[in-house]
Amino acid sequence: GIAGSMFQVEEKARLSPGDEFAIGRYAVEYRGGDIEGGPNYTATVANLTVREGDGEPYRVRPERRFYPEGQEQTTSEVAIWSRLFEDFYGILEAFDPATGTADITLIVNPMLMWIWIGGGVMVFGTLIALSTPRRTAARRSTRDEDAEAAEVAIA
Repeated sequence: GIAGSMFQVEEKARLSPGDEFAIGRYAVEYRGGDIEGGPNYTATVANLTVREGDGEPYRVRPERRFYPEGQEQTTSEVAIWSRLFEDFYGILEAFDPATGTADITLIVNPMLMWIWIGGGVMVFGTLIALSTPRRTAARRSTRDEDAEAAEVAIA
């Protein structure tokens, strides 16, 4: 979110297979790259292992896809590790198959999940507000007139 973007951390690195890189609380190991074929594209894939502190490793695989048919486009497939308090993004910028080196951008974006949680809270609150009966102005004026008539009758 906007508040979280103030704390966003972004690092770029050129890594060779086996290199490790630190970003924030995360240790990232580049385990080499692959070239894979899809149904209508060829992808270069970076194999990254991400670990937060002593936690379990998580594998992310950012890709660069080349679509040879038509306009010969290249796209980036961002690898995302989404967590409650922050998201980790891995972006493959370039890959050299001869040496196995890769240019990678890593981003840690805090508090992004809270945008979705906040949206859910707003929807839930709206449903509660819509499900409770409301007093309309016409009902209030009728009740007020009835109360005045009762007071006049008692006096």
